[in-house]
Amino acid sequence: MAGGHGPPMDAANGTPIRTYGTRYVDVCFGGRRFGWDFVMAAVSTPLLGADFLCAYRLLVDVTNCRLIDALSFASFPCTLGGVGGLCLANTFATGDLYQRLLAEFPDITTPTFSSAVAKHGLEHYITTVGPPVYARARRLDSAKLAIAREEFATMECLGIVRRSKSPWASPLHMVTKADGGWRPCGDFRRLNNATTPDRYPVPHIQDFTAHLAGAAVFSKVDLVRGYHQVPVRPQDVPKTAVITPFGLFEFLRMPFGLKGAAQTFQRLMDSVLRDMPFLFVYLDDILVASASADDHLTHLRQLFGRLSEHGLIVNPAKCEFGRSSITFLGHHVTPQGAVPLPAKVDAIASFPRPRTVKSLQEFLGMVNFYNRFLPHAAQLMRPLYNALRGRKPADVLDWSTEMTAAFDAAKTALANAALLAHPSPTAPVALTTDASDYAVGAVCEQWVSGAWQPLAFFSRKLRDNGRKYSTFDRELLALFLATRHFRFLLEGRRFTAFVDHKPLTFAMAKSSEPWSGRQQRQLSAISEYTTDVQHVAGKDNFVADCLSRVVVGSVHLGLDYAAMAGDLAIDSEVQAYRTAPTALLMEDVVFGTANTALLCDVSTGQPRPMVPAGWRRKVFDTIHSLSHPGVKASAKLVGAKFVWPGLRKDVRAWAAVCVACQRAKVTRHTKAPLALFKVPERRFDHVNVDLVGPLSPSRGYTYLLTMVDRTTRWPEVVPLSSTTAAEVARAFVMAWVARFGTPSDISSDRGPQFTSELWTAVAGVLGVKVHRTTAYNPQSNGLCERFHRDMKAALRASLTGGDWADRLPWVMLGLRSAPKDDLQASSAELVYGQPLRVPGEFLPDATAPWSAASHRAASRDIADAFIPVPTSRHGLPRSYVPRDLPSAKYVFIRHDGHRTPLRPPYDGPFRVLEGGPKNFVVDMGGRPERVAIDRLKPAHVDVGEPLQLAQPPRRGHPPAAASTPDPAAASTPAPASCPSPVRRSRSGRLVRPPRR
Repeated sequence: MAGGHGPPMDAANGTPIRTYGTRYVDVCFGGRRFGWDFVMAAVSTPLLGADFLCAYRLLVDVTNCRLIDALSFASFPCTLGGVGGLCLANTFATGDLYQRLLAEFPDITTPTFSSAVAKHGLEHYITTVGPPVYARARRLDSAKLAIAREEFATMECLGIVRRSKSPWASPLHMVTKADGGWRPCGDFRRLNNATTPDRYPVPHIQDFTAHLAGAAVFSKVDLVRGYHQVPVRPQDVPKTAVITPFGLFEFLRMPFGLKGAAQTFQRLMDSVLRDMPFLFVYLDDILVASASADDHLTHLRQLFGRLSEHGLIVNPAKCEFGRSSITFLGHHVTPQGAVPLPAKVDAIASFPRPRTVKSLQEFLGMVNFYNRFLPHAAQLMRPLYNALRGRKPADVLDWSTEMTAAFDAAKTALANAALLAHPSPTAPVALTTDASDYAVGAVCEQWVSGAWQPLAFFSRKLRDNGRKYSTFDRELLALFLATRHFRFLLEGRRFTAFVDHKPLTFAMAKSSEPWSGRQQRQLSAISEYTTDVQHVAGKDNFVADCLSRVVVGSVHLGLDYAAMAGDLAIDSEVQAYRTAPTALLMEDVVFGTANTALLCDVSTGQPRPMVPAGWRRKVFDTIHSLSHPGVKASAKLVGAKFVWPGLRKDVRAWAAVCVACQRAKVTRHTKAPLALFKVPERRFDHVNVDLVGPLSPSRGYTYLLTMVDRTTRWPEVVPLSSTTAAEVARAFVMAWVARFGTPSDISSDRGPQFTSELWTAVAGVLGVKVHRTTAYNPQSNGLCERFHRDMKAALRASLTGGDWADRLPWVMLGLRSAPKDDLQASSAELVYGQPLRVPGEFLPDATAPWSAASHRAASRDIADAFIPVPTSRHGLPRSYVPRDLPSAKYVFIRHDGHRTPLRPPYDGPFRVLEGGPKNFVVDMGGRPERVAIDRLKPAHVDVGEPLQLAQPPRRGHPPAAASTPDPAAASTPAPASCPSPVRRSRSGRLVRPPRR
């Protein structure tokens, strides 16, 4: 290139720079393309001029060597190594012709929103009903808050938003951008619900094919920030207000997410470009089709001129010019025509071959839903139906060549039905979605001639985090992904979204804001397309449900009607109904594709098959096992679908003995009437013991051993640092036996300290009879439990610090001195013969001088006159014992320990060994166990069916005192070898050595 023919240039020091003219070049920074007429100069490092930076609104960050987009605040490195290729060859197929043409209209590539009145003169109207809707500002973390502040500051400078005093307020939510950043948007769901829809038609996608005859060169033009190029009508601007943590803003330009925005933008494009027959406009996408390259340049020049005249801006990075084939609105466009992209039916084409009978049934159900649009569907899928005969749902299929060919042919026919379907502009459109634990699925349909015709299918496997979503979140994700996938079919059209999760139907109109950020973004995106979300029963959601379960099938209980028909023909009882006078209207009805005829009652309008005797229990189990309804509901449910003599009687009997129902359902808990403990004849003859803790540490103590005399109600409390069996036994002997002597009876719960062999041995040495409560029955030790309540309340009320051990003696003094209503005296009076002196008494004791003889005589008189009083009760609670529980041979035991929400509340059934008014002895896996009657309910079993008894969880070994020695083992001589030493834990439990 000859030197000196370019524009003059000087360096900073005044030295002339040799130039060689100009050249239009595309440069890339951070994956973004910038086109410009650069000056070719004799310099070692490329330079970007101020004209380039101003045109693209780029800011220079010298410190970090990067460029910042003033519109989006996106940044990208600007170094010599960061410069990408000099042109995008796949975008411009014919050199610089289209580049130079675009350069002739620089104003259509430079975004500007500062002018209040757009050149095109169109405004967006928001017609609403009802009062203003509003919401509170959503809180944002510091990073998102900073991004939102910057974006709103930028939009305020560009004239897109302004500060507001509007009574309307839509919440702000953050949308994830493609580069991982965040874009603040308004959540206009409530505003959209109150907005009157715009009926302006959006062109149908299929219509663009009518303009392609004779076309050989194609271009696609995309508008940048298309919605922001439309001003909002001034009186409607307050309705667009978005509330943020840093203020209230309203949009002067049409924001994203508004209802009717697509119609407004289509109205704008039609008014600007409607007299150009060589192009097709769908919202912000423009397709230009020409017969030759010269015509194509002329058409593009006319288009660019019209866009420049009306102030519309294009996005060069998304434009494609001069292509012989192009992708547009989900179609592959060539001179031969437009063909839908295979992605439209990928969900069907990639449907995996079913592995089990159940998954094949689901696939056939989906195909049958559209059998009207599949020619010869029954003949086509006959090998698949034949494979279902006599098979159980869980059986694994053995695929033959004929079955594989039929399966592939069915998929091809279903895919072709969708590919060949032309959407009708006037037909109602529906989007049906569903989600399973592993995938989401959807189908877009139109109502044609009284049937739903498929337009496209969608299915996607859930990622690991999606599988952890709740049911609501998975169903919401399915609807969100489906609306985004079918955007070209749904945008600008009224349609109904059908889901089988009813809570999702209320999400659009819900006034509260309990949504997470992800839920807000998805609901807002869905509301741009529709707010009409309706519920469809899962059993009617064949296609979407099948597409959402392409990964795994569920258990399904089916009936082999062909085999039933064979048994029906030889059942004399059933055959008698053909001629016997009855209120039923009996006819032969053909079921399935195998032309199986069953005798049915058609008097109700729905055929009800007559069930032979051998199939009745299976029919009941098939229906009842779905949700295990009650006796009456089961009878109605089975009777609505089947019929046989004595149906209601059989169903009631079978439902009553359903073990799963009895184990999982709670009708009324057993509550036995109160029983009376035997009143002790002497003081300190019967003592109740228990443990309290762990408590907050105080003086090294964390537990309390409580002991209460049943006769005098005298309590003793010993602080403990641990609750080993040795520690508890030592405290009992020192605090009770040493003071009050050896009792004849001790009552305790089933704690490990009181069931240990050490405690049993100590009781044996003292000659004390040990009584233990039944499991999960604390009321059996109610004397201690009531004392614990009073003691804890007194400690809480009087405690000022954390050292409860220092306050405990004073609390015990007060409890022992307090009068008992049932005893008509205090515990201290019954023990010592007189009240205890408490601190602060006003009057001194006026009794006679003390003498040993008189005191001994008075104490004897008090003891002889003392009559033990049974414990009091505050009213008699209502009792309930099932009528058949005392005579029950099997029972269920209520699980009173920790259980998960779906764990059955009862365990069992267990065999009863011995009954009683308050306790039953039941067989717990070969071990007799005494259980409180309040935890039991009778088990109704079917005597004609084998009963599977439950096995209780292993809870360790019973104490030695409760075990029964085996006579055979006792007579067997011990082995000659020395036995292993017996080791016991601190609580007294036997430690077994590991097996070698």
